[in-house]
Amino acid sequence: MGRKRKLPVREDLDFAFLLELMPPLHNVSEYHWLPELFSIIGHEKLLTLCKYAGGETIRIPTMKELSDSIEALQWFYNIRIKQSRDIDKMPEHLRYLYDTIEKVYDDGCLKSLEKLSGE
Repeated sequence: MGRKRKLPVREDLDFAFLLELMPPLHNVSEYHWLPELFSIIGHEKLLTLCKYAGGETIRIPTMKELSDSIEALQWFYNIRIKQSRDIDKMPEHLRYLYDTIEKVYDDGCLKSLEKLSGE
């Protein structure tokens, strides 16, 4: 794992200030999250993100959405891949997510899950 290089305090403050200016400078309201993102991931990862995803609009899931998706995928893995769980035991609130995963899998987009089970 690479060593994180921190900016000197003055440059860190300048970079944070620049990110605060980005929404009015470019008239793009979605840039308002840049300072928060910078404080979470640091300047190097933010620059890498800009390099590879610059110009794209992304939506980040809530913790509940991510948690439910992980749980639905685990149910799918246990039911369809390992065949160690019964679908009738799955919580109802996960059914739509499970059905969606099943459809994507059946369309051939999740075959990498089979490698996890050794098939």
